[in-house]
Amino acid sequence: QAVTESKCGPCRRCVDVCPAKALTGTLWRPGLPREDLFQPDICEKTQRARMLAATGIDADLCGLCFAVCPYTQRYLRRIERGETL
Repeated sequence: QAVTESKCGPCRRCVDVCPAKALTGTLWRPGLPREDLFQPDICEKTQRARMLAATGIDADLCGLCFAVCPYTQRYLRRIERGETL
């Protein structure tokens, strides 16, 4: 089922955990430009620097925003239980 509105409400966990401070806190809606949600260049630059420092690998891998998202966590628990989505 397609998502047609933000599920975030007042939650700001992703904004607060972002090491790059790249997330704006703007609620998503259909048609919203990606740059209104976050600063992709700052996000990637910070991801690469953190990954290189931690592992010596030059890769853009973070995902902290997804890891702390209550909506994403509910979705993953449903998958783990084998529920139909």
